[in-house]
Amino acid sequence: DPVSYVMAFLKDAESYNMLHLAMHSSFNNVDSEFSSLNFSSENKDDKLFVSELYNITLNADLVVLSACNTGSGTLKKGEGLVNVSRAFTYAGVPSLVASLWAVPDLETSEIMIDFYKQLKQGKSKNEALQIAKLNYLNTAEYTALKHPFYWAGFIVSGDVSAVNSSFNYYWFILLLPIFLLIFYRKKLLKLF
Repeated sequence: DPVSYVMAFLKDAESYNMLHLAMHSSFNNVDSEFSSLNFSSENKDDKLFVSELYNITLNADLVVLSACNTGSGTLKKGEGLVNVSRAFTYAGVPSLVASLWAVPDLETSEIMIDFYKQLKQGKSKNEALQIAKLNYLNTAEYTALKHPFYWAGFIVSGDVSAVNSSFNYYWFILLLPIFLLIFYRKKLLKLF
């Protein structure tokens, strides 16, 4: 029986004041409530659907959705834009960082690490993301990597004020490379 990361997430997510979900997502063009966050590449059924997020309550002050297309959605008459980030708002999260398109993994990790460093320095969420993007542009090795595709896909919505300083950023900065290693390891194994 494969491990269900969705069940583990639903069990533990309400215990954290900040959530960072670095994974793949699937966007459903027909009904965006069936768009999902994909927790496992081995288990195709290990998905958290937008419709499921409406039924949970989270205590997080910030959710960072560094998966593809988490800010994209379907415009429904009388509803507005239905997407993954909206579902987290319904779950009680006042502030979100989401992507507007299929963002590249390596550049995303660089921007996200700098984003958290800026938050640790007390910057507001929108200012932290802006500085992280500018720093990326200033350090991109090749001109082609300065194209907006690589850095402009993330937006902040909701409460943009600085985060509570009680969050331990050192643990996050230590854990992010581990998550990225797991993600890339799975991709590398597929190549061989």
